[in-house]
Amino acid sequence: MGGRRFAKHSGLRAAVHRDLVNPERSMPRGGGPSDRLVESRQRADYLELVAFEAGEVEKMIADAESFVAELDRVLHGRTAKRGAPL
Repeated sequence: MGGRRFAKHSGLRAAVHRDLVNPERSMPRGGGPSDRLVESRQRADYLELVAFEAGEVEKMIADAESFVAELDRVLHGRTAKRGAPL
């Protein structure tokens, strides 16, 4: 992302969509997984008594791992194994 820093999550989210989730960068799953994670974080931070079911959390973890691996592929041209550190 060019060494940029972001003061707010919304700025990072916009930059991901603008710079990475587009036809030229071709992230096949697009920003959907990251958007769902951001929305879940916002629910947990700003609503009272939010609870997530175990299955939801497992899906969030899988989505996060997949999104990070896809970012790594797009930014560095390499393939990451699921669960392996990048």
